[in-house]
Formats: sequence, structure tokens, C-alpha cells
Amino acid sequence: MAEERAAQDAARLQSLIRTRQAESQRLRTPPSADDAVPMTALAQYETAARRRAGQLDRETRALATALEAARQAHRAALARRLMIEEMLKRQHATQLLEAKRKAIRRGL
Repeated sequence: MAEERAAQDAARLQSLIRTRQAESQRLRTPPSADDAVPMTALAQYETAARRRAGQLDRETRALATALEAARQAHRAALARRLMIEEMLKRQHATQLLEAKRKAIRRGL
């Protein structure tokens, strides 16, 4: 439930981070000299690529923050589930103990 949703969110965020990092790296690699690009176009490309790469880096940092929050939510959901399970085990053990006590009282 909540654990699954948090795990799915974390996986989706990790995928987005990898995509942003790959695009940023691609943009940081200028066209080769063999592409025969005019110098003004190359300068414009490099400026736009640096700007976009910077934007991607900012997005990646934001996604990494969101990923950490999703991981914490996942851990919290797991901890909550374990706490509830432990509480139910204790409650069940208490009920069994009470049933044994009643049985002993009836037997005496």
C-alpha cells in the first residue's frame, strides 16, 4: 500500500534523475568538428547547451531531494507497518495469556 507507492515513487524519481543526467552530459558534449557547423551557430549552440545543462542540473538536484523524501516516506511506512504488526502480536499474546488464566481458574 503506502510502502509500494513510496517504492514506486522512488523508482520513478531515480529514472528521471538518470534521464536528466544523461541529457545534461549529452548537451555538455559539443558537436564534432566534422559536423561543419558555422562558428556563430556553434557559439549559439554552446550557450544554449550550457544554459539547458545548468537547468538540468538544478532539476536533478531537486529530483534527488524528492527521491530522498520518497525513501524516507517508504522507511516510515515500513516502520509503521512493523510497529502495527508488533502491537498485534502483543495483543494476541495477551489474549492467549488471559485465555490460559481463565482456563486455569475454571480447572481449579
